[in-house]
Amino acid sequence: MIDSPPAQRTLRVAAGLGAVAATVPYLVLKVLWLSGNLVGVPAGSPAAGEEFVYANAITLGMDALVVVLAAALTQRWGMRVPAWLLLAPLWVGTGLLVPAALQAAAGGIVWAASGGQAMRLEGGLVEPWVYAVVGASFALQGVFLAVAFLSYARARWSHAFRAAPPDDGATREVQTVLVRGGAGAAVAVAVGYTVWLFGEAGPFGPYEPGWEVSQRTHLAIAAAMALAAAIGAVGMQRPTGRLPFGRAVVLAWAGSGSLFGWGLYQVVVVLSGPTLAHGLSAAGNLMQLVSVLAGLALALAGLLRIVERRPVAQVEPVP
Repeated sequence: MIDSPPAQRTLRVAAGLGAVAATVPYLVLKVLWLSGNLVGVPAGSPAAGEEFVYANAITLGMDALVVVLAAALTQRWGMRVPAWLLLAPLWVGTGLLVPAALQAAAGGIVWAASGGQAMRLEGGLVEPWVYAVVGASFALQGVFLAVAFLSYARARWSHAFRAAPPDDGATREVQTVLVRGGAGAAVAVAVGYTVWLFGEAGPFGPYEPGWEVSQRTHLAIAAAMALAAAIGAVGMQRPTGRLPFGRAVVLAWAGSGSLFGWGLYQVVVVLSGPTLAHGLSAAGNLMQLVSVLAGLALALAGLLRIVERRPVAQVEPVP
């Protein structure tokens, strides 16, 4: 373990506090809904049904976990937490929140440019203002948590970001199989999202007025994250001048986490019942399953690559 300089620690603490503050609007909404105060939920919306009570409880717990993770990333005791206990939820969390941050940023630009006409978000499960609050909350959580984690990781696992020549470790052949299979599946997922992106209908059916820009933006980001996962995983195996090892790690981490996290989320939605999974096509179901497997394969390959590189001599970190 390498302790970080004061400036880096200050940045990490500030980012952690920002992540905690960003959870407040979302957590307040969830607590209100679970207590029976359905503020922002239209009368007759399926979001007032029993299935959403369980969904709200689960998502409340997931976002509360962000507070715990932020504390672990910013306090000294967090450096002693077992790696697997910290990395697993952070991997899924950043995979879910980074695309949400990109979606919120893109949506805000489109909304401002169109005077709100291109993204009215009417007729949904909740009122339009709730989508704005939740989107902003997720976006800020994603940004702050990513900054805190990157600083933490560079302090605790500096070898994961340092340049090293390719080697033939004990698991090299396993890594190759995982990367080839995972990257191929990730590219297939990206192609599928791109087909929906430029088609007349998405995974949930025809695009709806007021929602089309948001839905297409989500697909574009999902495709980009899938490609990032593939590029990052390949780059970790064979770093180049244009894609140094440290940057490949970042791409593989965020991309594979997005593939796994969002894919698993949709799988859970499908298994939860027809109310939450309404409109999702068979092709969409298959896409999410492939996404989960691709993200898992690429993450495992990346983990093996980093673990095998731990004894490598220290050199200047990638900027």
